[in-house]
Amino acid sequence: STISDPFVDHNAQISIYDAPFGEVDFGGPRLEIDLPKMPDGKLVKPTNVAWLNCNEALFVTFDNGAIRLYDPENGDEIEEFFAHEKKINRVSFNQEKTLFITSSADFTAKLF
Repeated sequence: STISDPFVDHNAQISIYDAPFGEVDFGGPRLEIDLPKMPDGKLVKPTNVAWLNCNEALFVTFDNGAIRLYDPENGDEIEEFFAHEKKINRVSFNQEKTLFITSSADFTAKLF
């Protein structure tokens, strides 16, 4: 999966690709998830994207402190919560993906 920044009037997007083993050219994205603007009309910028265990969901962090989970099959938003007051700079998971830590422009790091 890849993420793109919003540009002018275009929302940010998550693009999901199928990459069969051993193939180099696998064509365009299988699914594109349009990341909507905030209720106040501001464009939201994704900062990190990660797959959760068994590809059950996409974990996406944003510049407004939000974390969203998306269904990789249909692009539906599963859950959203605000972990920080400002941009989430980085996220790291433990090996089992049962815990994650975020660092933010609000000068905090949080373990979940």
